Amino acid sequence: MPLSLSLKTLLPWTAALVVLLLAWFLPLPGPVLGKDQLVAARMPETRAAVEQARTAFIAAQNEYSEQISSNNPEPNIAIVRSEIERIRNAGGSFINEDALISLATYFESLQRYAAAGETYFDALKQYDGDLMAWSRSLGAASETLRDDTFPIVEHLKLYPPPIGITPDPPMFSASEVLTQSRSFMMHLDILMPGRPLGPVSPSLLEAFSSDLDNISASGRSIQHIESLHEQYYAFLNRYDGAVQATIAAGDTTRSPSSLALALNLLVGALALAGIGALFTTGWHRKRQEAVG
Repeated sequence: MPLSLSLKTLLPWTAALVVLLLAWFLPLPGPVLGKDQLVAARMPETRAAVEQARTAFIAAQNEYSEQISSNNPEPNIAIVRSEIERIRNAGGSFINEDALISLATYFESLQRYAAAGETYFDALKQYDGDLMAWSRSLGAASETLRDDTFPIVEHLKLYPPPIGITPDPPMFSASEVLTQSRSFMMHLDILMPGRPLGPVSPSLLEAFSSDLDNISASGRSIQHIESLHEQYYAFLNRYDGAVQATIAAGDTTRSPSSLALALNLLVGALALAGIGALFTTGWHRKRQEAVG
């Protein structure tokens, strides 16, 4: 029987083609990427917060560097340790008041440095998270940015756990350093309610020994942690530029390959045949019902 190309025959297939084209070309809402798509609007605010925290951090870092250059804690720690051993073995009191006062001054500077660094690092982590969400909102184009994330991932490994995988030195928070600093000052106040230096009880001697351990451990940890922040910022800033360049170039969708296009057309043809068959079957059923 010759194929009839009447309007009644073409109508179901036309409807099937319209459905397929709508499915191909109409933009569909992306519920998964919805939150990520909102990040672009707040990126200026995120960048401003990072720069503000960075300014405060650099000021604290400069203050700490000056403190170290003029008041390195290591010699004073060695002096006080030596006096602790002397008192343990032969009794007596601390002699070097200046070493104790210098350590108190150092501890205060260390705590301010740790607090500024922690605020800066929190801002950097927010910056990191927003950048990754922003790039995910670009869809397939985010794959072209994947290599730019590797330096960030590798750099984070240099931090102590639970952030990174470098266990030594261990993590010390700003609140822990503050607690240690207050402990040292409390013991110093007991030793020096007024001048000159007072007697040293065995318990106070052990408390000072523990304080010295804390000064050494937290100082080493904080110096390591804070030294990593600026490079982390540099990597994030570079990635930010890469995302902006991708958007400016209009490269928010990856061009499909020839194979992908061929498969897409094949799937489209199969879908058209299936949808058309459904429409045609339904059309003929209605006609038969009407005739019957």
